[in-house]
Amino acid sequence: MSDEGNVVRYCKIVNKHGLHTRSAAAIVQLANHYPCQITLSTEKGDSEAQDMLRLMLLEASIGTDIGVSAKGDQAEEAVTAMIKFIEAGFDEQGD
Repeated sequence: MSDEGNVVRYCKIVNKHGLHTRSAAAIVQLANHYPCQITLSTEKGDSEAQDMLRLMLLEASIGTDIGVSAKGDQAEEAVTAMIKFIEAGFDEQGD
């Protein structure tokens, strides 16, 4: 869905360890590839995707619904990449 340049999509955390230090660092790294503002949201609140500490405060365990939104240049590409990454379990093999 897109609203005035703001792209928003939703998915679930699928890896068994949820959003933890290693996955938060990987999210920051992915977000830094895009020139737009990316935000992740759960029922606990919102975090800019480049803010590792705030990402950890989202307390996103397996099964948590998470919103991914982006605004600015390459917003659509950024949201698509972030959703794909989250749905792939943060590319953590065997975890």
